Amino acid sequence: MNFVDKDLLSIQEARILMESARDAGKTMLTFPQEKLDTIVEGLANAAKDLAEELAVMSAEETGYGRAKDKLVKDTFVCEFLPKHLRDMKCVGVLNEDPVRKTMDVGVPVGVIAALTPSVSPVSTAIYNVLIAVKSGNPIVIAPHERAVKVTGRLLDC
Repeated sequence: MNFVDKDLLSIQEARILMESARDAGKTMLTFPQEKLDTIVEGLANAAKDLAEELAVMSAEETGYGRAKDKLVKDTFVCEFLPKHLRDMKCVGVLNEDPVRKTMDVGVPVGVIAALTPSVSPVSTAIYNVLIAVKSGNPIVIAPHERAVKVTGRLLDC
């Protein structure tokens, strides 16, 4: 009989995820705002393509809400957020004041850990990922236990 300590296993899994995210963050540091924006658009489009499937999965897996309503919310996030963020600059030189001889520089802060709720796992995860990537930060999503499959499906796309 093999005994596996689930707490120790989860700590090790979290450590591996954070290390992988940190490595991704090193690569993301080399990306200009334009490349991050392209990634945000691509991620939003990929999530939007799966929105109907994810809405149904979310309602079924969590037992909360109706797929029709979740589809509206998830689609809204995929369409509205990238448009809202499009002209926003988050990394690199943000502002220069030649009179005061100052400049504002946006710098990623590092790995972001995000928890997603069971009531709106898809829209929350999409929002968190898009915001993190827009600002050049890697992210690790920790889904609610009632939304593991649907969140995993989203993050696989």
